[in-house]
Amino acid sequence: MTGRELDGYRAVVTGSARNIGREIALELARAGASVVVNARSAATDAEAVATEVRAAGGQALVVVADVSTPEGAAQVVDAAARGFGGLDLLVNNAAVRREMDFADLDYAEWRA
Repeated sequence: MTGRELDGYRAVVTGSARNIGREIALELARAGASVVVNARSAATDAEAVATEVRAAGGQALVVVADVSTPEGAAQVVDAAARGFGGLDLLVNNAAVRREMDFADLDYAEWRA
């Protein structure tokens, strides 16, 4: 993206404390979006991303919540609604990486 084509947009990026999610959150912020930075447990990393968003002139909120649960997902959406007045964009980036062959995943591990 170039410029500020997302000015006024409100975004949630799940799993945005590190790696690809971090870069997506920063790119959305550079384009003008306010960003909810989400992590399941990496609060320090999520705060660091939010600091980067703010340093770039954007708005950021941090929500530490497990979006694989209905309660956690609701927390993230509620934070966007309360903090930014709504939600326009959702990037569902959160993931669990299993150190096993795909064929060996049981149903519960697959759902997680």
